Formats: sequence, structure tokens, C-alpha cells
Amino acid sequence: MSKGFSLIELVVATSIIATLSLISVLSIVRFQKTTILDNTTAELDSTIHLAQSKSVSGELLEEEEPDDFEENGLPQYGVQVSSDEYTMFRDIQRVGESSTRETLESYSINDFVTISPTAEVVFSRIQGATSATTFTIQGANSESRQVIISADGQITIQRL
Repeated sequence: MSKGFSLIELVVATSIIATLSLISVLSIVRFQKTTILDNTTAELDSTIHLAQSKSVSGELLEEEEPDDFEENGLPQYGVQVSSDEYTMFRDIQRVGESSTRETLESYSINDFVTISPTAEVVFSRIQGATSATTFTIQGANSESRQVIISADGQITIQRL
């Protein structure tokens, strides 16, 4: 009776362990990329909803008063998306001035995610309506999410 393992047994066991390790690492990387895509989609969805809510309520900054703006000129909020970032902004028209756009927050998108095409969504006061817009968020692992914003301001996200 021999003590220990033969060379062939060690090679087979090592090959099995290496194969299982490779499969698990690939699964973890795929899961991580899917999580990045899902998180980016959720954060963008949240920002779009926040812009819509602020526009409907006509939210003003602390130092502002409704009389600072032209009649029916309370801020309208929106979101602009490009391939590597998205920005929440507000369009305002102060008394005696032309309309201006103020950037409120900009968010960089993870390198594993891109958005196309470039889009802009501006929500109307009171109803929160907008022009219908669709854009796609593409992940590094060929998964994608389509964001559909209807004219009445409803936001739908679909897995593609």
C-alpha cells in the first residue's frame, strides 16, 4: 500500500479546483457588472423622480420668494443625460431677466455603463408632464435597461 497521492491524482484535483474557481470568479464579475448597471439605473430613476417632484411643487431655494420670478415663471426642473454623466437642473426666469438654466447636481456614470442617446427631460409645473423620451443604459456585460418617459411624466424601466 502506498502512502500519499499519485501525480495524476494531484493534477486532476488541481484541475477541478482551478475550473471551479474560474467559473465562480466569472460569475462574481458578471454579478458585479449587473449590480453596477442596476444601481446606476436606480440612481438615475430617483434623480428623474426628484426633478419631477420639484417641478410639480415649484420648489424654490431658501433665499428665493415667488415674487422674484416672472408670472408663471417658477422653476421647472429636469434631467439631462449623456454617455458618461447626468445632471439635474432648473430653468428659471427672474423678473426683468431672460430665462436661465442652473445646474443643481451632476453625477458621473461608472466606466462600465453608458447611456445613449443624449437626452433631456424638463417637467412642467403642476402636472409634471414632459415630452416623451426614451434612452438606453448599456452595461459592460451586454445587459441594458431602457428608460421610457411618457408625455404625462410616467417613468418605466425595462430590462432588455
